Amino acid sequence: MVSDDSSWEGKAHIERLVPVNLVDQVREELLRLILSGAYSAHERLPEAPIARQLGVSRGPVREAARQLEKRGLLRFQPRRGFFIKRYELADVEGLYQYRECIQIAAARLAVIKMTSADIKDLKARADEAYAATDLAELDLLDLIFNFHRVIFTASGNGRFLQAYDDLVWELRQVHAAVNARDDPAATREFFSAYAPAIIAAFEERDADAVEQSIKQYLQVSLSDVARLLEISQSEGGDARVTAR
Repeated sequence: MVSDDSSWEGKAHIERLVPVNLVDQVREELLRLILSGAYSAHERLPEAPIARQLGVSRGPVREAARQLEKRGLLRFQPRRGFFIKRYELADVEGLYQYRECIQIAAARLAVIKMTSADIKDLKARADEAYAATDLAELDLLDLIFNFHRVIFTASGNGRFLQAYDDLVWELRQVHAAVNARDDPAATREFFSAYAPAIIAAFEERDADAVEQSIKQYLQVSLSDVARLLEISQSEGGDARVTAR
């Protein structure tokens, strides 16, 4: 007896599958658009026009948007769609508090586990940022984030590393969200002033000094971000912010 498959339809909801690599490509393009400042805070993500421009259906666009929502870059409103996240001061303070917690915990583990090769890598990442005089700010920020990533990797804790990788997406969007001017020289100056203390503390295997140097680095960065975020959100405000 041949069963009638049509009777099964409708008994369970199954999401239509889309090629994973296609979703990845769409997600990267959405990410590029968001971080470039193509959309303003609170602006609705235009799924249909984006799908047409990319030459895909709305399915991959929606799935890519869901992934970015999980990373904190978009917000979903039922029956309305996805919207660009607007960062308030409380949001930024929360990000930095969270980062301080996980980075100090990871750094204390890294002090114990870090090899001479890890310290060499940390210095090399810093040197890349010091010497990057011809990069746009977002590209320079990626070098700086990679410097900090060495610490998380050296901790040997994969959860800390994953948490940091996820956090970096939001830190990059904070930079884009305030319509910042591209000022890599100021970013490089900040990093050059505070990164050496972090490196020296690791070389000395001094966990307390590592914690203090990271706290100082993040506190100064948060202060800069908070000040410039306030300026950028005031009427006619224009500011550069570095979420490093």
